[in-house]
Amino acid sequence: MQQIKNINHFIHEVTEGIKVVPKSADTASEKAILMQVMTHLRDVKMIKDKTLEQIEPMKQAIMLMKKHQVKMEDDFLVTLETGK
Repeated sequence: MQQIKNINHFIHEVTEGIKVVPKSADTASEKAILMQVMTHLRDVKMIKDKTLEQIEPMKQAIMLMKKHQVKMEDDFLVTLETGK
């Protein structure tokens, strides 16, 4: 399920992108880092509602595939629940 992989990639990218928050915006490099953090926060805000709406249908699809013993490379249900 590519959607779940995309969500996990996005979560990882944002998590890494907001690890460093500058204490001030005095230098050009600090301003650039601050802009990156602000961009990540904007991106999260933009996709949050749409992504949350997709979670339940994805869970149902995964459970249906498991019920019919469809082989999957990853345990997407666990991945979806933990966000890792």
